[in-house]
Amino acid sequence: MTDPVSTPAFARAQALIRQAASLAVSPTAAALDECSGFLAQAVEEVRAARQSGEAGNAPWPALKKDLSLLGQLLAQASAFYQGWARLRDSLSGGYTANGESAKPFPAARLSVVA
Repeated sequence: MTDPVSTPAFARAQALIRQAASLAVSPTAAALDECSGFLAQAVEEVRAARQSGEAGNAPWPALKKDLSLLGQLLAQASAFYQGWARLRDSLSGGYTANGESAKPFPAARLSVVA
């Protein structure tokens, strides 16, 4: 069996995944939005590599490692934002009888046109 060789499409996919991971380190809303664009491009690169037959001997373990890191970063960002959402809900909606944050009341709006 030969050693894995990175093809151009596979290398581009891996670079895009690493760019997404670097954005996920500081997960602002804009960074996460840009991160999803990089991931969509990476998926297309991997598809192209697979369809052309280039991916057969590609370094899949390295790509899997990068994806695992990105998954961990995105999970941490998700937990952070979910925590803030729970705090916001508890401050604006109080608590339920079970001690959980209640959903905030929807804002009512009235518009009058004369």
